[in-house]
Amino acid sequence: MALAETQTLPEGRRNLPRTRARRDVDAVGGQLARAKAAVASRYAAVVRQETDLLNADAKLRTLINDPQLLLNRCQELIPVQQPLREPCPLSFQDSLIVALNHRPEINEDRTKLKRVCVQQTWRKTNCCRSSTCF
Repeated sequence: MALAETQTLPEGRRNLPRTRARRDVDAVGGQLARAKAAVASRYAAVVRQETDLLNADAKLRTLINDPQLLLNRCQELIPVQQPLREPCPLSFQDSLIVALNHRPEINEDRTKLKRVCVQQTWRKTNCCRSSTCF
């Protein structure tokens, strides 16, 4: 989507004056308004994408945590490996398992369950050794 909007912005900018020039011939006022809105929308999308790119660059530089990299903003980070073009095959069951394993409330309940199991094991062990069983 980002590439498409970046490529269609110049086309929209070229078409807008043509539409304005044809206003008196056959272009309806709605067409001119739609053309203006399309150019403005594409421009805003390009600006947002450039901002997202700069934010991702800053986050990556921070995660790498190399002082030389943080000081020199002119360096470009180029990956060594090409990204995979093939989608990774995932079954519905695998994606469901991954999703459930990363849910915070499920992880919290899992931790509580482990804590209760440890407490019960400790009570059973200590209860049998002491004379004060409840």
